[in-house]
Amino acid sequence: MSDDERTPEQKKQDWKEQLGTKLRGEFTKNESNRRQKEVEWLQDLRQIRGLYDPDVHIETGRSQVYPKITRAKITSVRSRLNSMLFPTTDRNYTIEPTADPEIAQEIVDGLGQKVIQELQLEMQKQAQQTPGWTGGLPAPDPQEVSNRLRERVKQYAKNSSDLMQSEIDDQLLEMKYVDEAKEVLNSAIKFGTGVIRGPMVKTVNQKEYHFIDGHFKPKTIEVKYPYFKFTRIWDWYPDMSVTEPSKTNGWFERHVMSKLQMQELAKRSDFDGKMIEDYLESIPKGDCQMKTFEQELQDIDTQNKRDSGTARTISDNYELLEFWGIIEDENKNLYEGEAWLLGTKIIKERKNNIVDGKRPHRVFYYEKDETSIFGQGLPRIIRHSALAVGGASRAALDNASVVSGPQVEVNTSLLIAGQDIDGFYPCKLWYRKGYGIEAQYPALRNLSFDSHVSELLTLKDHFMNFADVESCLPAWVTSEPQKNTNEAVGATSIKVGNVLVSLEDIVKNFDAFTTENMRAIYLWNMEFNDRPEIKGDHVIKARGSSNLITKEVMMQSLNLLSTTLTPEEKCYVPTREFLKAKWSAHGMDVAMLRTDDEAKPFIQMLSDPEMQQLTKDQIRAEIDYKKSMTLKATAQAKDKNADASTKKPNADAANNLTNATAVEKHAKTADIIHSKQMGGEEDAGIQE
Repeated sequence: MSDDERTPEQKKQDWKEQLGTKLRGEFTKNESNRRQKEVEWLQDLRQIRGLYDPDVHIETGRSQVYPKITRAKITSVRSRLNSMLFPTTDRNYTIEPTADPEIAQEIVDGLGQKVIQELQLEMQKQAQQTPGWTGGLPAPDPQEVSNRLRERVKQYAKNSSDLMQSEIDDQLLEMKYVDEAKEVLNSAIKFGTGVIRGPMVKTVNQKEYHFIDGHFKPKTIEVKYPYFKFTRIWDWYPDMSVTEPSKTNGWFERHVMSKLQMQELAKRSDFDGKMIEDYLESIPKGDCQMKTFEQELQDIDTQNKRDSGTARTISDNYELLEFWGIIEDENKNLYEGEAWLLGTKIIKERKNNIVDGKRPHRVFYYEKDETSIFGQGLPRIIRHSALAVGGASRAALDNASVVSGPQVEVNTSLLIAGQDIDGFYPCKLWYRKGYGIEAQYPALRNLSFDSHVSELLTLKDHFMNFADVESCLPAWVTSEPQKNTNEAVGATSIKVGNVLVSLEDIVKNFDAFTTENMRAIYLWNMEFNDRPEIKGDHVIKARGSSNLITKEVMMQSLNLLSTTLTPEEKCYVPTREFLKAKWSAHGMDVAMLRTDDEAKPFIQMLSDPEMQQLTKDQIRAEIDYKKSMTLKATAQAKDKNADASTKKPNADAANNLTNATAVEKHAKTADIIHSKQMGGEEDAGIQE
């Protein structure tokens, strides 16, 4: 049948078959080209878990220790970044109106009418107080109307941005965005790349109550929410011929679904249900086979290398491929779209309807690799140092095992038959025989080997330092810092600041990732949200590098500054402003602080003469108490000296008397000093 004789439906069907075959071939190519990265990710995962790769040969009986320094550094940097990027008392982004916001014309008209009415009312009140007013009013000043309207527009934009912020906060909480974003961050730290998918739309049934016929009756309504979902790096297959996601022709996400999930998918209106049912009927036991990396992931603990020619089928599961990228239609026109493949069958195809016009998979890099579309994670960065630490540790343990106990050369021909020659233990008797020249040599002779444990441990520490430099994470960050009493507070602050600066590039990368995601949610609400009061001309700002890191560095600086200011320098510092900066740097809400008027009574109380006198009396009472205890101890010492001199008049008694006299002398001296400090007044409350 020629092209002219085919119906449009037949042309469409033929095109889908060709598209399915073409996309399946592209997936196979992407999968093959990604294999080298899979090998690296498996190596990174073994390194984190302290397991050597299968190609590392260690002889039987030798040490297999592999210190998990990579895991320690990953845990440290992940905890630090989580506290910076996902603060518990603040959000990591803001929504603000633009400098010159643009809002809908009908809203501007409504605000303008209110401004004119307010000006007319003000002019009327002013005219009523003017003698001879006849009732007429001039037109409002156009410049005044324009100025007030500009302020009203800005205020409306600020209010709408606050409402939009609140709406998005609720949506992020509903979709558990923080948990999904933390998974992305964890994937990027381990493997260099983290991927999230969205915004997608989820429909939730909610119950509302309506007052009908004197009763509140429930009614179920459908509410749509945007949401993001973390995508495993193992399931993302991009075009490996480019190094930037924006330059790819497209990518695939692989889904493994059960038969029940496929049946539920067939019920959706946006999928070809009949084609799915026919495919399930033709392959009832599933078509999904385990990938090579999946077999290696399952075998990673045992480190058994499975035969690459075998493949295991995942029982009753199906492999579904989701493609996003450039598609050529039946008329040779190109467009951005999505297509879902079941085998080589296209079960869904349409143009990209994401609100920001981009593909839904968004990528975050721990450290961008210029040679690949994937990034480099922390294990890859310190890989050689981690392997060297493991090698040095193994060599040290092997050498220590050699020199830790005696090694003996045994001439079995000189020993009496039947003796245990494999065991060495205390008080063991060795029976031997030998005559003539053989008798001049012992049957057992000690062998000695050199110990190199200290040199090997030094080598291990040397590569530990390499790992610190390569990762920009010093050892004291990942473990208990050594006590250094000679280190000043400023030096500690500088060390903490340097670590934070080393993380700043990572935080900036995540800022761009956060901004892109939040803007996508903002655009979704502008397009699909039913609340008109939240919509406006807004801008998204991430706050990771600009606020969170600065806050930690500022906190250290302010703490140091507050302890080093002299009394003269404090006279030049506005107390409330300094306290606000310090309060904010510690993550506290500045609104909790008292205002100047609220703090004034407390300040007056501190400067009140009566309060000063009360404080002085409290100090004097404390001094009097200490003096009384000192004199009491002196009296007890005198009594003991008297008893000692009566019962045992010897050199010991003389020494005790001398000591008691010294105590009494020191007590009187302290009494004179305290009296002078209190203005020379004598305290008559205590008599000696």
